Amino acid sequence: MQQTGKIYHETRNFVFKYFLAFTWVGFNFVVFCKAFSNYHHEPQYYYLSKILGNGLCVSRGTAPVLNLTMALITLPMCRSLNVLLNAIFGRWSSRVLVFYLEKIKVLHLTLGTGLIIVGGKLME
Repeated sequence: MQQTGKIYHETRNFVFKYFLAFTWVGFNFVVFCKAFSNYHHEPQYYYLSKILGNGLCVSRGTAPVLNLTMALITLPMCRSLNVLLNAIFGRWSSRVLVFYLEKIKVLHLTLGTGLIIVGGKLME
């Protein structure tokens, strides 16, 4: 009976983790498309776009994605934020704090991987 509950719990975490990942990728895609279309269709960038082609649109489209990811990657590692959350949640339960710190580590690694992928595509 315990084994079935454990498998169900792991499956639920698996689905939630991938739901968040797809949501994050979708949000980044929307930000990229908005910036890309801005540089592709705005009249003030017409001649620059004709000279540089889609390279300008792609490089300027990935810039907001990188900015957003860089802002979010530093937030979980901010010491003052973690001390504040420890002061708030540490009183209630240490389990909540440990759960938070484990998830933040995974978030930090995931955002770093995203930075490598987007930044690597930008360098090509």
